[in-house]
Amino acid sequence: FLNKNASPADSPMAIASQGVGILKAEGGRETPEGNTGYDRFVKEWYSQGDDTVDYYNCVGHPADNTVGDPTIYYQAEAGFFEEEILIPTAGATFIYDSVMAMGLAACDLVEENGSAYFSGTELFDGFVQQSFEGASGNVAINPATTSRDPKSAFFVLYNTDGTTKDGTTTFTVDTVSHTARTQDPNATIISWANMDGKEYVYSDGTTTFPQPIPALEHNYNYLGPGVRGAGLAFAGLVFVTAVFFASWTFRYRSTRVVRASQPLFL
Repeated sequence: FLNKNASPADSPMAIASQGVGILKAEGGRETPEGNTGYDRFVKEWYSQGDDTVDYYNCVGHPADNTVGDPTIYYQAEAGFFEEEILIPTAGATFIYDSVMAMGLAACDLVEENGSAYFSGTELFDGFVQQSFEGASGNVAINPATTSRDPKSAFFVLYNTDGTTKDGTTTFTVDTVSHTARTQDPNATIISWANMDGKEYVYSDGTTTFPQPIPALEHNYNYLGPGVRGAGLAFAGLVFVTAVFFASWTFRYRSTRVVRASQPLFL
């Protein structure tokens, strides 16, 4: 939405959009070495032929809507994969790795049990123990949450920066950094790598890290030490006096004058 979006300069939209950071989980990013799981996944993705295109066009459309109208359903043309028209999305790589994790868990159970039959609970328990290099990175499942360990996913940080011309600010969204691959599955800290020649631009239009927000100073309207001391002294005097008179009254409770006053505790 923000990329190539234009707003009047100094408008609330322009001010709010400057320096926005967008953290997004992505399926991966191709490397110059071409030796990652994502590189291999993309290579296989683009090697698919027209048979896959025909299969998609067949199963992706109900019979009553197979009219070739792109406004109803998308129709892939011949050479769709070879021409690299569509880059695999994060959903494609995450779904692929999920299916592979379930398949690996099933293979482990077959090998351990010596049988192709196992329960759903056994399959799930085997799934959360999986750890492998997949299309979306070094896949690891957190047994406590039974979900993907965020340290094993690939995250990208996008940054919006506006350029003002003729009273209009046009924004661009660029990738400034991404998580770095780690070979240690037990790493507790996510490492980040900056893109070459890219720096994060903040809301003031500079790359200088802004000062932290100062801590709020609360005025609780507490009483001063002198007033508090006097109040505590008088409270103590009242307490001592009350105890004294209560003790005196109880001691002389049988006297005629005390009984005539009819205190409540008598």
